[in-house]
Amino acid sequence: MSMLFDRVRLGALCQSRPLESAAPGCRWGDFTAVLVAGLGVAGYLSLRGATNAALFILLFLALLHGRAWWAESRGRWHRFVPLMVALAAPIVALAMGQLFRQAWVLKAYDAPSRMLLAIPVLLYFHQRRIDFARIVGYAAPLGLYVMLLEVWLDPAASAQWGSRYATYFVDTDTFGVYGLVLTGFCLFSLRFTSGWSGVLLTGWQSLGVLVGIYLVIGSGTRTAWYVIPVVFALWLWLNRRHVKPWWLAACIVVLAAVLMLDHGIAARVLSGYNEIHQWLTGTQRDTSAGLRLTMWHMSWELFKHRPWSGYGDTGYLAYLSQPWITSIAPPSQAIAIEHGPHNELLANLLRSGVAGGMAVLCQFLIPLAFFWKRRNAADAVAMRASRLGLLYIVCVMSMSVGFEMFTLKYTASFYGLMIACLGAQVLWSEQAARQAAPLTNEAARG
Repeated sequence: MSMLFDRVRLGALCQSRPLESAAPGCRWGDFTAVLVAGLGVAGYLSLRGATNAALFILLFLALLHGRAWWAESRGRWHRFVPLMVALAAPIVALAMGQLFRQAWVLKAYDAPSRMLLAIPVLLYFHQRRIDFARIVGYAAPLGLYVMLLEVWLDPAASAQWGSRYATYFVDTDTFGVYGLVLTGFCLFSLRFTSGWSGVLLTGWQSLGVLVGIYLVIGSGTRTAWYVIPVVFALWLWLNRRHVKPWWLAACIVVLAAVLMLDHGIAARVLSGYNEIHQWLTGTQRDTSAGLRLTMWHMSWELFKHRPWSGYGDTGYLAYLSQPWITSIAPPSQAIAIEHGPHNELLANLLRSGVAGGMAVLCQFLIPLAFFWKRRNAADAVAMRASRLGLLYIVCVMSMSVGFEMFTLKYTASFYGLMIACLGAQVLWSEQAARQAAPLTNEAARG
């Protein structure tokens, strides 16, 4: 446990903060925040409501410490504004779309509000100096191990999806997509250190990578499969100064072996490319990938007819019988869009018009630029958090092409927690490094 809390510095933070020292339960508040944040990651895909509950508990703790983080943030708001914009953009876009349509549906604000509520958590984690990246390094493997146990102990959940892996509340596509995110967290948390505790932690995370890949493959989610090489390529590139050439060769050999030894996986991977080719040539459009391409075409036409107001969640269904839609797809295929176009950008263009598209760009590009800029930060704590944040954004951006990433409440809560907690760690570690620099220089001169 000391490894987990050596960066949290429970209680020690209160020494230089007179406002904070007046708050009772400082040490236990930090301890609770660490455990709850870990639960939000570990229980994301294995325990219904865990991530939502974690967000609300952390929000409650943030409000209890509101006076302290408000005092610390005063005069420094510009440092938080980019991440605040990313977290607030979805709910602002939704309100703008409903304003244009003059149709107010309060239920629609449920998921976007989770991201907005993460803003106080951002300020709270910054003020408390909590090392969220280290929490992720412990919690992500644990979450994957629990998912594996659920798949083995509750086969009925997977049986509902044709034996593709799922849990009792997570469908197979969400299972595969976010299972890859947790796997990437395990991979990016790896640090090869000496000592028995370092070896145990490396083993814990390495096994998490293997279990995660097994679960992602078992989910049968091609959207996630295609991004697996992206995750490993990003990790190898970021660690290129320390990676041995044989590591790259080993990754290629393992990937080739999986495709060669398991003909079912190879056939499913190649079928995606074949289905796209058939759709483009017009020989066969009624396939899994073909229907998605058709839905994207329909979504673009629908957006062009109502670019400013959008249609809300399902308002576009009333237009599926219009000639400009039936010319794209017959009713038997057009109805596939009933549950959304399976693309995050197009889904928000349909829901809220131009404002929805701008919100998605804010959700992706602002954190991408924020974490990318600090991916090689001199401070190791900032670098680790930045690389985890970069991995998360690259994954959700890549997979959002074929999947709606933030439609569900717990996926929206997870986005809020990742951006707020990782962003807070980057900002407080940068601030600490700047404050320590003059002291270091003075000591060197002395």
